[in-house]
Amino acid sequence: MKYIFPLFLSVVIFGCKQMSDKRVVSKSISSEADSNLVKYRHKLDSIGTDSINISADPENPIFYKTADLKDIIKHRPELISEYADDPGIEYERRKLSVDELDDQKGVDYSFASEVGEDGYYAVYAYFLRFRNGDKPYETQRARLIRLYTDINSVFQKLMNGGTYFGHQETRILGDAEYAISLYPKDKNDDYYNKPYNIGAQKQLFISSLNQFIDDELKANNLYLGKDKADAKAELSKTVEEIDSLITGYFYLKMAQRYRYEKY
Repeated sequence: MKYIFPLFLSVVIFGCKQMSDKRVVSKSISSEADSNLVKYRHKLDSIGTDSINISADPENPIFYKTADLKDIIKHRPELISEYADDPGIEYERRKLSVDELDDQKGVDYSFASEVGEDGYYAVYAYFLRFRNGDKPYETQRARLIRLYTDINSVFQKLMNGGTYFGHQETRILGDAEYAISLYPKDKNDDYYNKPYNIGAQKQLFISSLNQFIDDELKANNLYLGKDKADAKAELSKTVEEIDSLITGYFYLKMAQRYRYEKY
């Protein structure tokens, strides 16, 4: 019996310490969220317009009211956190509670539909672009958007269209911006900076894409005669552009990832 009380006391002290540690972590996270909210609201104010084109793709402008963007980041703090995961993971991870949904007014910060998810990817990309750096990675961003758009268009044509591919046209912004966050920032990044020629690996990827096109066109009864030949020529031209856009190991990995995860 004499050992029971010290043991009980140790358990109580340990439990109290865990609760205290959780409070400290929770307070730290809350403080970071508040600080980020102030910082990004200031960024939005500094733009000095009531409406902002949040898209990095000049062919796909997306406008949001500045006030709505402020409201969104107030309720969706993961959009302005210091570290961002893949947009699909972030979207699934942050589900609004019933109380949050009931309290929702004005702009849709629940993003709770197919079109809403498109919007989430676009807003995610916009705020991640602040953290990645807009101008420093302008060329890489444009290349990735074009690369993903081309891959999406290949499968869209082979599948004779469909709403899935239309949704991807907007979601590409989030996927491309996440890829920019992975882009090697210096030559010491030995994961994406390979010392060997990637020509053979790239050729395998391109050949696989061409083979898939040939097989799908043979099985596609909606394309007949000249239409099938025209479709083949158009798709071949798109694949040639994909080939030209893959200028290094990083772009090859991003193309492989996008192609096999999405299609």
